[in-house]
Amino acid sequence: MSLKKTIFSTLFGAILLTLSMLPNAAKAQSENITASVTAIVANSFTLAETTPMHFGTMVVIADTSGTNTANIVLSTLGAGTITNNTPAQIIDVDTSTRTQGVYDVSGAAPSTTLTLTTSSLANLSCGACSLSPPVLTLSAITDDASAAPTTDSTGAVTINMGATITTVAGGNQYEDGTYAGSFSLTLAY
Repeated sequence: MSLKKTIFSTLFGAILLTLSMLPNAAKAQSENITASVTAIVANSFTLAETTPMHFGTMVVIADTSGTNTANIVLSTLGAGTITNNTPAQIIDVDTSTRTQGVYDVSGAAPSTTLTLTTSSLANLSCGACSLSPPVLTLSAITDDASAAPTTDSTGAVTINMGATITTVAGGNQYEDGTYAGSFSLTLAY
């Protein structure tokens, strides 16, 4: 081997040995953290009865010996449509208090469609009457949102509701008094 090759080999070996002994200054660094994730769930909203449903003041006559009934349909705009089937009759006396039920939602998610359901219909009865008059049958609860009210950009919506009350055939005649009933109204996402 020539002297030139020997010097070169020795020099190259010394350089490699020196480089391998240096600290690794270019070594890759890494960091590890645990990232936080949060969510706020706000499923609640407020449902309030602003105006109770009221059919007004009327004369109500039952067919005490037959099967005929009369009814009044209260629209979601507060208008009443009476259907009589003599001798059963409903006759308006004062319609100034007749109004649809008005229910307000607030604090819901903006621009969101809710699901509306009604249940537990309780017929209208006269709690203060003394001769056990028949009830007025509550049925056909309707709303102006087709059971799917949609909130506005503030998360609010107003729902107008109507219903039908029907006389009962047979039994006693209706007495003067306030006849009251109820139903359950449920709104959900």
